[in-house]
Order: sequence, then structure tokens, then C-alpha cells
Amino acid sequence: IANNGVFHTDLNGYNFDTHHFRSDMPIQSQVFPMPTHASIEDDKKRMTILSEHAQGTASLEEGSIDIWLDRRLNQDDNRGLGQGVL
Repeated sequence: IANNGVFHTDLNGYNFDTHHFRSDMPIQSQVFPMPTHASIEDDKKRMTILSEHAQGTASLEEGSIDIWLDRRLNQDDNRGLGQGVL
């Protein structure tokens, strides 16, 4: 999908917001809230990601949607922290 750095997220499940990738900005400023969905499209195709939980999302490369998951664990997940992730 040739989205030319443009992707869409919803604002509240009804309204949509359009975002443009800017190579002059850091990655932190390219991440936007995704309450229920994010999408990229070109003239022939559209790809939409649906989620039942709010996530952070971006389109950092052509034809891709990046999603950041928020994890919280009370117990250690044996991945190096030695404690839960709260």
C-alpha cells in the first residue's frame, strides 16, 4: 500500500484524524492515540487495524502501521526486570 506517509486514526469511534509522517521530527512526535482503529490506504487498497483497547500508533515506513501496546503485570515476566511492570 503506497500511503505516502499518510495514515488515519479515529478520535472517538466516529470522527477521523489524518496524520502525516515527518522525517524531520523524532519518533516520539509521530505516535498518535488510536482509540479503536488506524488505517492506511492508496487508490486501490485500504488496510485497517481494529482494537478493543486504546493503543499508540504510527506509520513510520511506507505501507506499514506500527502499534505500541501498553502492558501491565503484577508478577515478573522473566524478561530481565526481576519485578512486575506497573
